[in-house]
Amino acid sequence: MSYSFNLRGKTYTAATLAELSALYCAARDDSGEGQSTFPSVNFSLGRNLAGRISYNGKIWDRTVKQRDSGTVLYDPYTVRIVVLANKTFRGILHFEEAKYDTSPEMAKEAIASGVARLA
Repeated sequence: MSYSFNLRGKTYTAATLAELSALYCAARDDSGEGQSTFPSVNFSLGRNLAGRISYNGKIWDRTVKQRDSGTVLYDPYTVRIVVLANKTFRGILHFEEAKYDTSPEMAKEAIASGVARLA
């Protein structure tokens, strides 16, 4: 299952939250726009709405229209993610090494090898 978002008529697809954030940030940077004009976007996991990506590239578990900010699922400025598996919140992982991506399979491997721990 892949992640995706639509921005200005274009669909972006990614295998991981890290890749999804990077695609959004590249589109943001290419636009030359600032926070007041470049939109936050909702993203999906498969066909299900899963949250939003904010201007700074952080990925949240709440959509653009929901009032509270929610939980950060991926932060491009830290090596901290939340595993989405079966469309449910599983927990925050803290990684000792940055070589692991944010797919559920890699998260399981990281936990099994002792490189990551659930907070």
